[in-house]
Amino acid sequence: LKLYEYLAAGIPVVSTGIPSALRMKDYVEIADEATEFERAVAVCLESDKASDVSSRREEASRNTWDQRVAAIAGIIRRDLKLPAESA
Repeated sequence: LKLYEYLAAGIPVVSTGIPSALRMKDYVEIADEATEFERAVAVCLESDKASDVSSRREEASRNTWDQRVAAIAGIIRRDLKLPAESA
């Protein structure tokens, strides 16, 4: 959840290689070791541009609570073999 909040704020993100961060690797610096983490933070601080802020915010806007709830509800309906919800 914090990943989307940080992206919505437009700030650079450095994370370990957890699945949610790996899915967002175009917007997140991944670092699993201390030296990698230091490098990733330096990269974020040195190369943060207005276009980076905009792209982070745009990506976050594609991950709203409504979208996440709908996706989860779809998985539950599928797994319980319930009919799809009509629009």
